Amino acid sequence: MAPSRNSIIILGLVAAFILGILSANPVVDAVGGWKAAFDLLQEQINNSPITWNSRIPQSTSVVTVDSSAAHVGQGTSITIGTDGLPVISYADRTNDDLKAVKCGNASCSSGNAITTVDSTGFVGGYSSIAIGTDGFPVMTYADETNFNLKVAKCLNPYCISNWIRR
Repeated sequence: MAPSRNSIIILGLVAAFILGILSANPVVDAVGGWKAAFDLLQEQINNSPITWNSRIPQSTSVVTVDSSAAHVGQGTSITIGTDGLPVISYADRTNDDLKAVKCGNASCSSGNAITTVDSTGFVGGYSSIAIGTDGFPVMTYADETNFNLKVAKCLNPYCISNWIRR
């Protein structure tokens, strides 16, 4: 039995809420991910119009966050810090490292702080990031050299060693 129109709309809205696209500063770590989800949802309900929430932008801004190596950005994960700005974890496959970036603004277009979190072996794959109760990022990722699951806990909101709170 095919799902009803209402169940598809509800499922789409729940997915949108989970992805955080209904927030004031939506950020998705897949290019155009939220727009593609709504386009697919609209197609699945026989091209019936979907009322866009006024807080959802009508266009997508794509920004290069890290171009420091030939192959960066694999296995991305994103969360929003306590200051409302995005924090991203990802693999640098040129150097086989786990990296993190704390965005300097809501669109990650300037003031970003990029750091190598772990560079021991072939690490950083399948990363996932969250904000701990202390407000600092915590990441899980694969250590593919030793076939282990690793956890990295940042000691400040930016995951950098020389950060000083003023």
